[in-house]
Amino acid sequence: AVGVMSWVADGKGKYSIKSRTKAAGTEEFGPEVVVAEVPQITYLISTFRSGKRWFIYWDAKYGDDGLDYLLEGAWSDDLGSTWQRFSFPEFQGLDITGVSAAGDGSNVAIALSGTMRKKIEGAPEYILFLRSADNGTN
Repeated sequence: AVGVMSWVADGKGKYSIKSRTKAAGTEEFGPEVVVAEVPQITYLISTFRSGKRWFIYWDAKYGDDGLDYLLEGAWSDDLGSTWQRFSFPEFQGLDITGVSAAGDGSNVAIALSGTMRKKIEGAPEYILFLRSADNGTN
């Protein structure tokens, strides 16, 4: 199966992350599935796979000034039919400058860097490493 995911604006101020899947042995992609309704996001949106689990993550922009960044994402165990959303509220406000994620079917690791610009003027660059030992469930 092949999954395609992207951020879509409806032209009326509403945004969503959507996916479409082409099952193995079929010629056409299935219908769009809404992964999540989101505020505006930064340039950062990416996908990866860990075993049979699909992941998508994005950097959402919250707050009136759009500077209250929050790394969010979702995972699917059923080839994109349904999605379980997650976020990292402990790092809310981190202006992400780089992120890399990988999984081996058991462990998921995310490395990211950024600064807390909204909270601390002239803040240092942070480098964070997050790891899940249950394939991203927690």
